[in-house]
Amino acid sequence: MNLKKPWLIIAVILVGVTTLYLVFNMVNQTPKRVVTNMIEDLKENEKVEGISKEDQKKLRYFFEYPRMKGLESPNTIISDYPDRPEIVKVTFEIIENNKQTGIEGIYEGTANIYLAKQGRDWEVKEVEVSAYRRER
Repeated sequence: MNLKKPWLIIAVILVGVTTLYLVFNMVNQTPKRVVTNMIEDLKENEKVEGISKEDQKKLRYFFEYPRMKGLESPNTIISDYPDRPEIVKVTFEIIENNKQTGIEGIYEGTANIYLAKQGRDWEVKEVEVSAYRRER
């Protein structure tokens, strides 16, 4: 009887740890979180998993364009659509400053990223981009 008690305690602890791991993994695997991590990896030129080379090229444009034009790195705004968790919108904004007049120009581009649930993970299915436009 005394030998069964430690095994029961160990079993309860293992079930608790496994449950916590699964809940933590499910909370962190939201479409918005997946896209946020992917954009950070692209920004740092790291290898990105779960997205095609073609779609990576579409998104890398938003970081290469400002380098080619001598502009600052873009600010990113990542938002999801209510009632449409499988679509995440990323807005890229660049503010071009002028020391005499203040803001010289504002550039804005967007990417709509469509994801699909594959088991517990979200995978990128399609990326639609609108190239940078000078807003001002």
